[in-house]
Amino acid sequence: MQKVLQQTRDECKAESGGEVQFAADTVRALDLTGAGHIDYIVDLRDAACRDREAVYCGTGGCDLYILVTYPSGGTRLVFGQHVREYEVLPGNGARTIRFALHGGYCGGHGNPSCVKTHRITGQPFKFVMPQ
Repeated sequence: MQKVLQQTRDECKAESGGEVQFAADTVRALDLTGAGHIDYIVDLRDAACRDREAVYCGTGGCDLYILVTYPSGGTRLVFGQHVREYEVLPGNGARTIRFALHGGYCGGHGNPSCVKTHRITGQPFKFVMPQ
């Protein structure tokens, strides 16, 4: 998780934006895989890159990263894309997340949003726009 936050700081500096102000809820810690370990969601929706407002967000949403923790203690980035909104659905075991994405992910245009779900495991995933 620290690596993702450092990359966020580096991206802001590369854009001549200066320091990053992270919101209190930028990082959520919860068990997403159902393995009994704390996993992380890093949501940059409210992160502010001074002097560069659009570094982390655009018409497709804001940068969202999901990292899962393995029994050994290491973490793995399994998701990193722009997301308009997300919701961790209630349940036990591996959790499902509902994502609101740019409409292009469903073959449409910017609006309305495209809604997709994914069950979180230790395997990386991404959403791809149709050709």
